[in-house]
Amino acid sequence: YWEQRGWSDEAVVKTNSQIVSPAHISRLPLGDVAIDGVAYAGIRPITRVEIGIESGGNPPAWQDATLLPGPSAEVWTQFYHTWRPTAATSYTLYVRATDSDGFRQNEIGRGILEGAFPDGTDKIQNIVVQIG
Repeated sequence: YWEQRGWSDEAVVKTNSQIVSPAHISRLPLGDVAIDGVAYAGIRPITRVEIGIESGGNPPAWQDATLLPGPSAEVWTQFYHTWRPTAATSYTLYVRATDSDGFRQNEIGRGILEGAFPDGTDKIQNIVVQIG
């Protein structure tokens, strides 16, 4: 059915990750911010998740998140990171994952599903938060 509509017939899962909290366009008080989400790479275990913090047009500064792997590679790997912003301003937060084959997400997307057709996406998700 889906293949007849142009989707891939191989269905190999691409490495992907998503920030679940905070939500896009959140307004948060100055202080510690809990960032959490999930990463997945099909049968390849997730070995690393990084959170990128961008403000003022500078490139993202990447920081390792803590992984909470599930019982097997075939389930989402949860992650969390505590971030302490230094100023009350707007920030863009990015998330990228690395799998056991060494593949790391490297292209920033505009939305969580950008580029999903015809065989999935491995674009880096980003959200914007306002601090203060």
